Amino acid sequence: MQFFLIKLKKYRNSYLFCLLISIILIFVNDFLLNNILSIFNVNDFDKKLLLLFFIFCSIFLLSLFIFAIFYILKNRSKYNIFIKYWLLYFFIMFIFLMILWPGIFKGDEYYLFNYILNLEFCYSQHYLTSLFYLLSLCFFPTPGTITFVQIIIISTIISYILSHFELKLNNKKMTYLLLIIFLLPPIIDNNLFTLRTSLISYFFLLIIYHFIQYFDNHDFKYLIYINILAIIVSVWKSELFYVNIAVLIYTFFAIFKKFKFKAAIVTLILNVIVYGVVQMPQKQNENYIFTAIINPLSVIINDSSVQNDLSQKDINNINSIINIGFLKENQDYQNIPAYMMVVGKNKYNKIQKQNFIKTYIKIIIYHPYKFMKARLLTYKATNFNSANENPNHTGSEYPVAQWTASHFWYFSLSDKFKYVHNHVPVSIKKFIISNLLMRYYSNYFTNRFN
Repeated sequence: MQFFLIKLKKYRNSYLFCLLISIILIFVNDFLLNNILSIFNVNDFDKKLLLLFFIFCSIFLLSLFIFAIFYILKNRSKYNIFIKYWLLYFFIMFIFLMILWPGIFKGDEYYLFNYILNLEFCYSQHYLTSLFYLLSLCFFPTPGTITFVQIIIISTIISYILSHFELKLNNKKMTYLLLIIFLLPPIIDNNLFTLRTSLISYFFLLIIYHFIQYFDNHDFKYLIYINILAIIVSVWKSELFYVNIAVLIYTFFAIFKKFKFKAAIVTLILNVIVYGVVQMPQKQNENYIFTAIINPLSVIINDSSVQNDLSQKDINNINSIINIGFLKENQDYQNIPAYMMVVGKNKYNKIQKQNFIKTYIKIIIYHPYKFMKARLLTYKATNFNSANENPNHTGSEYPVAQWTASHFWYFSLSDKFKYVHNHVPVSIKKFIISNLLMRYYSNYFTNRFN
């Protein structure tokens, strides 16, 4: 970052020129600005100010991107390897995007759009996902822009790693072999899928790469990069909280081993600041904790031995949140229909929640084998273990939505946006998407490995 700021100061006039271009492209361009304003519901003054803020943020980011292109091209002798891999990988991803335009939208993205078009954050997917969507739509107001921006970010990360890899090993064949790994079908599918797991996976890759760099030369700056990335990853996807903890422990171990106490203080302050900035805007859904409970509980509660061990108090505790009969009828180890139909829509007091969780923990303590069996079923389903099971993909996957850009629970993207459909036949999109995920074209729910 310090390097970038120094270069920005040195090329101040060039950056101001890039900023002017960005303002003309977005803010002065009536066609683009009118299209941006048309997709958002901005009926009140506060919403209009908020949209204006996002537009200015997108202008700033676009100006930085244009400046980065200007700087790299001006110094292309230094960055020619990076440019080579960036152009190659981006071109391949861009071809797939053009064919599968506007990208591969599987399910939860439609739910997300309900919030975003009202200039609201969807906290269940973390506000960072909503922010990414909002800023992307301010570049050009169509869902394909989100996918386009994502493949720019991914291409940059991959090219950054590959260029360093080639310089380090001085072996082009090995580097191209590594590039081929990033062109495996499921990875291409991941690149065109715009929920948070896609970008998080590449940030996680950057963490691993910077660890390798640190082990190689013990430069403190890599520990700084690792800590910042670890915070973003662990906050963006709370299940990855252990990443930040592990990185912080290792960082302090590495610092104190060399008795760099000032570095330890700087790292601690940096972690507090970055964590605060990234996490503070996030709000937690009061019922979100139940998403981790309803799935296994709906399976366990159907076991007769578990039912026989339940006291009347236990039954009342469960019924205070969701009718136990309804929970039994809607058992699902792949998803959480009982939560979506009932629990997620209601409000509960603190005592109801505490009693429900206590009963759930009691069931786990008395029936650990049943609990682990239920969890194993979910694990197998998540990894598409059986040919008889529907694939469980992050984002409530609905196959038809992927090649039609229309979800039966929500809406068609063309109802909300312009420039959604290209002229590629749906049959071709279905064939490509099915094969990217190694599933049969004739039956999407059948795995090629079974």
